[in-house]
Order: sequence, then C-alpha cells, then structure tokens
Amino acid sequence: MPTKDGIHYLDPDLLERKVEVLVIGAGGSGSHMVADLAVLHQSMLDLGHPHGLSVTVIDHDTVSESNTHRARFYASDVGNMKAETIVNRVNICYGLSFRAINEELTDDSGGSVLRSAHIVIGCVDTRKSRRAIRRSVLNTVSTWKPTYVLDLGNGEMEGQVVLGEMGGKDDAVRLPCVTDLFPEMLNQALDPVDNGPSCSRAEALTRQGAFVNKAASLHAITMLSVLFRYGQIDHCATFFNMLSGRTSVLPCRPEAWERFGYRAGGASEPTAVEIGAGG
Repeated sequence: MPTKDGIHYLDPDLLERKVEVLVIGAGGSGSHMVADLAVLHQSMLDLGHPHGLSVTVIDHDTVSESNTHRARFYASDVGNMKAETIVNRVNICYGLSFRAINEELTDDSGGSVLRSAHIVIGCVDTRKSRRAIRRSVLNTVSTWKPTYVLDLGNGEMEGQVVLGEMGGKDDAVRLPCVTDLFPEMLNQALDPVDNGPSCSRAEALTRQGAFVNKAASLHAITMLSVLFRYGQIDHCATFFNMLSGRTSVLPCRPEAWERFGYRAGGASEPTAVEIGAGG
C-alpha cells in the first residue's frame, strides 16, 4: 500500500480478494457505518469486484433509549445487543451475512478477527477504547503488510475521520493513525471522570447533535469508496464542522503530517504515555 507524491495507492490484492472488515463499536457512528458498509459492498460488486466485503461487528453493550435518535435503532430495540441488532437488520435488508460479536474487544474475543482484518474501523468515543483498539491491533498486525485503521471521532457538532495504517515494514511510508496525529488520545489522565452513557435522548443531544454521527460515517464511507473505486486517494483524514459548514482534509503528504508532530517512516509502537496508562 505505497504512499508516494501525495497519493496513497490501494494494495492491488484487495481488488481481487474478499476484503475483511472489523467494525469496533455499534453505537452512534458504528450503527450508521455498518449500514453504509452494506451499500459499499453492493457497489463494489456492481462495479466488478469479485467478492466485496466480509464485515464483522463487535460491541458488548445494549441499546438504550438515548441510542434511539442519532443511531440506527428504534424503541423496540432497547435492551437488545447493539452489534447483533444492527447486523441482523442489515443482513435482512440487504441479504448479507455480516457477523456480530456481542463482546468487548479483547485479545481473546477479537484476536482471530483482527489477524485476518484488512480494515479495522473504530467507532468509539473514549480514550480507553482507542487505547484498547491500538493495543489489540499492534499485537496482531502483520510485520510485512500494514492494516488499515479507520477512526471515527466527533464532538457535539464537529468531528474527524482518520484513515491510518499499522504494521508493515519499518521503512515504509505509513499513513498516520489518529493516535499518531493526536497522541493525547492515549493519555488516561485526560479521560473524563464520568464517561457513562446519557440517560435520556434529550441529555444525549446536549452532548452530541442528532446528525453528527451520521456525518462522520458519511465521510468515512466516502473515503473507502474512493479508495476502492479508483484504487487511490489523495487525503487520509477529513475534518468537519457542522456549525460552520466547513470541511477540510489532510493530504497524503509527510510534510503535512509533520504539522501534527508525526514523522513518516517506522512502524507504530506503544508510547511511554500509553504504557503508563494501562488498559
């Protein structure tokens, strides 16, 4: 998956084989992402891809009332497992065989899936969850071929989508992951004291707008669709603000990444902050 002269090129092997995708988190952004992946899968088949996507979704949580306005869940879903609910719905609607794992991501629950994944999509909203994803991916990725790690993050009315890579050869120009661009996401000391879910839909809306998760998923699936439609992409991150209506991208250029303090070259390794943070 070389990156050269401002262009990142898709590994040609992914245009010939079934693409294994692992979605971590099936809540606000994750539920939209799973449905969007179903559309991408069908689009890839329609445009000549021989196999399309094989998608696994992992989430240990259940649907709450606060999930029923900005996620793809309904009142009748409350109390059911998020991953199983959204996967069953998408499978029925599109005639697919996506898979759900109703567990928290651990080396046991996600290890075998991570080892085969070509794309890992993080749809989580805490530093702890991002640390867990990073640790799990680093423990399983190939040392000769990188794995895509696509992160969806958002605040109340703004967000970012970052397409990075982990693993691969040490001298490769690797797309930076979200934690490469924003290493403070690994710092446990910055985690909020109360990270629990909102109790009501009204309370949840004061934390995140009704459409910000859908916007994050739209930007993420668009990046993947460009990559598989054209075999290349010229940006590796999208930043959006729904209040101002502004959207900007981060080019696939090492000099642009250096503005975030990231220098291209070398595989990801746990940082001192991350090691000290624990789980």
